[in-house]
This record gives sequence, structure tokens and C-alpha cells, in this order.
Amino acid sequence: MSYAPADEQPSIFLLAENARQAVLTVFNWTESSRTRAINLTQLGLQDPDHHKLIDVLGDEGCCDVSSGTLHLVQKPHSVRMIKLVDNTVPAMAPSINLRAPVRGTAGEALTFQADAASREAPLLTCHWDFGDGTSLEGTRVQHAYTRPGDYQVAISVTGLDSVTNHKTVTVSIAGAIATRFDPTQIRRAE
Repeated sequence: MSYAPADEQPSIFLLAENARQAVLTVFNWTESSRTRAINLTQLGLQDPDHHKLIDVLGDEGCCDVSSGTLHLVQKPHSVRMIKLVDNTVPAMAPSINLRAPVRGTAGEALTFQADAASREAPLLTCHWDFGDGTSLEGTRVQHAYTRPGDYQVAISVTGLDSVTNHKTVTVSIAGAIATRFDPTQIRRAE
């Protein structure tokens, strides 16, 4: 985080996501346009010439880099988010720490959770397929099976650079859910 006195407050933030990728966010808090020259080596990038710069907000002509210095022109009250990708570091598939039950009972809400095994390869999306025709999104989900049997639960995760990884686990479900109407089981709240 840094800023010049003309910025009026902190305006340059670098978030290193892993060895391959970082996000540079530059704010212009002022009432006038700002021209900036940001030395990427001073921000901690080892070799700025090996980095691909991508404007996260979609401005194709946003970034001019020469001799390791990023040149920006910003409108008043604006923000620039620039993804810096080091092309010399290969993209990594995210490793998954998976927590899932191996058995359960029909009708029981089972909890499934996935976490990244490494900070270098975070999980950005998680898709669960429960093997019974249903699926959910999220790192922590709950699911209840309606019939007994062995089910293959598959998780598909996506990390940085859209790299994916997959894992499966078998869940054995016992018991059954009563489907017959029994009026003697109806109780009124008093």
C-alpha cells in the first residue's frame, strides 16, 4: 500500500495471490485526472518483463508497460484493477482437502466441505455432484439422500487461471424415508 501526497489517501494496493499471480488496485480519489508511473520492481515483482497485465474490469487498452514501469491515466474518482500474471511460473491445479462422511441415513442432512490444501492454489469455485441426480455449488454444502445405496460424490474445483481438479468419495446410505401416509402420526401443536 502506498500513495503520494497528491493522492490524498492510500491509493495503490498489491495483493499477491500466489507465486504466479497478483492483483494491483489503483484508486484515484481526487477531483482531477491522474497520470501515474508505477515501478513494478519496487512493488516486489522479480522480473516485470515476464508478466502479462490484464485489466480485471475489461479495459483492453489500459496498461502501457515499458522498462518495468506501468503507465496509467486515470479519470477522477476511478479505480483500476490489474491482474499481473508471471508467465514463467506454471499454473497449478488446486489441491483439495475434502471432508465428507462415508456413511449416513436416508433423510439425514450430511455436510460436505472442501478446502484448498495450499495457499498457492486457492479454490475459486466448487461444484458437487451427489450421484443421485442433484448437485450444489459452494465450499461447504449439505445434502440429504432419499434412498439407501452407495453413491459416488464428485467434486470439481476451479482455481486461478481456470485450472480444475476433481475428487470423488463414496457415501453409503442406509435406512429409508417413510412415504406412506399414517394419520396416527399426525400431532397437533397445543
